[in-house]
Amino acid sequence: MRVRLLVRQIMAMPALRQTVPAVLIGGLTGFALIGPVTHLFPGWAATPEPVAGATTQPTPSVAASATPASCYVHDGPAATLPQPLPAAPPPTAIWVNAPLGVNVRAAPDVNSQRLTGLAQGTRATVLGQRIGADGALWYDVQPPGQPAGWVNGRYVVTTQIHTATTDEGWSVMLPDGYTLTRTGPGAGEVRNTQVSTVPFLEITVSTPSSQDPAPVPVELRHDVPWVQDHVSTVSVWDYSPAMSVSRAAIDTCLVPNAAARADGGWAWVSSLTVLTPTRRCSFLFISDRQVDPVITQVLASIYVG
Repeated sequence: MRVRLLVRQIMAMPALRQTVPAVLIGGLTGFALIGPVTHLFPGWAATPEPVAGATTQPTPSVAASATPASCYVHDGPAATLPQPLPAAPPPTAIWVNAPLGVNVRAAPDVNSQRLTGLAQGTRATVLGQRIGADGALWYDVQPPGQPAGWVNGRYVVTTQIHTATTDEGWSVMLPDGYTLTRTGPGAGEVRNTQVSTVPFLEITVSTPSSQDPAPVPVELRHDVPWVQDHVSTVSVWDYSPAMSVSRAAIDTCLVPNAAARADGGWAWVSSLTVLTPTRRCSFLFISDRQVDPVITQVLASIYVG
């Protein structure tokens, strides 16, 4: 009541009628603005008094990351791309395996100039090697007493070989360690005693009308039938005979360690016959492997006259 009476008395004074409203309006305006101003100047804001007995909880915050999430962080050495294996160095020498020999050319190309020819069994020093336009591996060679040039790798080998024959119209090239023994008229046997006690090759040469197959070595059991695996066509000299590949049991009485062989005591036997106008040549290969590179090399070297 007293406040209302005081206000009425003030407003009744003519000099204050215009001053008081302006003061009131200015005060209200300042009160309305003081809040936003304290946001612009935090130091002006009043600090609240702590409440007795209350505990202050820290404000949760997200720790700043040293590296933005959009950046990739290496946690180890940079990965390296796989590098191609270095090319195998060329051999020191080659030996001609093909029965017709091989041409020496001016460049690794079958259409290149022919410089000379090398007979079967010839050794030549290798100067380099390259893949030719035909996709074959060619060797740059220096034959003894002849001009250097390129030979096709399909007709040569890089391990030492020697000629084996019984002088009955045929011959083969054998790697070192393999020896041929004449076992009868037109017959021969090849062994490598350092590799196996079982013969590697049995050969029989007879007349075209003969039906005699190559002899079966005694190390193979004659009372157990062979198990045929497959038949394929091979190239021998100028012929393409069929070669039959079978499995044959080894006689463990004669070969006590047969079970320890790679074939488990069942040899791989490859048989073929080359029939010419004047001869019938039968070959019987025995190996402990289904694919034997020595057999492949010998087949490519066979000469039948």
